[in-house]
Amino acid sequence: MQTINSTVSETHQPAMGTAHTSEDPMSGLFDNRIPSAAARQTATVLAWLTECQLATLESLQMRKSTPKSELRRQQSICDDAVSQCQDLGIGPGVRGLRGHGCPRLSALLASKASKISREPNLAALCSTGIHLAYNYRQEWSAKVEYATWHHGASMRYEGQVCTSYADKDLSAVIDHMLKVADSIGVSFPRGNGIEPHIYVEMDGEDSDVPLPEDWVTLVAEQCKRLGWSTCYIG
Repeated sequence: MQTINSTVSETHQPAMGTAHTSEDPMSGLFDNRIPSAAARQTATVLAWLTECQLATLESLQMRKSTPKSELRRQQSICDDAVSQCQDLGIGPGVRGLRGHGCPRLSALLASKASKISREPNLAALCSTGIHLAYNYRQEWSAKVEYATWHHGASMRYEGQVCTSYADKDLSAVIDHMLKVADSIGVSFPRGNGIEPHIYVEMDGEDSDVPLPEDWVTLVAEQCKRLGWSTCYIG
C-alpha cells in the first residue's frame, strides 16, 4: 500500500537583472548572485543572530528580577532560531560574522545531533512486531506489518510480509519470519519508549480455532527470548 500526499507548486522567477513586481521582499535574494554564496551568507547571519539571542537568554536567566513572561518569550525566540539553523544544516563549530565563534549555538546543535543519532530510524521500513495466527492443524504461522514514517515526509509506504510456512514449533515460525523480514530490509526499532511486541490474531478470542491453554505463557517465553515486550498477562 502506498499513500502519497504531495503538493506541487509552480514558481516563475524573473529574468536576471529585471525588476521585481512580486510583493515578496525576499524574491530577489539570489538574483545576480551565486546561490551557494548567498546561502552561506544567510546561514552565517542566522547563526550569529541566534548566538546573540542565546547570549541574551543566558543573561536574562542570570537576573533574578527578570519577569517569567520575558524569559518565556526569549526562550521561544531561541528555540525557533535554533530549529531554523538545524533545518538549514548548520552544524556544531559554525562561525558567525567576522569569524566569531558561536559556542552556545554549537553546544546546542551538538546536543541535538547526539540525541537524533540515538533515535530509531523511522524513515526506514519499520515494524512494531510479529503477528501470530493459529490454525486448525494446531500450527503457528506469522506475518509482519511494516510502514515508513518520517515527520514532514510527503510519502508513506505501508505493507505486510507473510509466508506459507507453518509449524507447531513456535520458535521456528518466529525465527523464519524474522529472517524473511530482514531480507527485505524491515527492522524492529527499539529505545526511547519504542519496543517490539508479539501479537496474537484476535488476541486469542477466536472460538473457531481455540489457542493452546498456555498460549500466553508461550508468547511470553518468546518475547523473553527475543528481548521484546509482551502485551499479554497470564
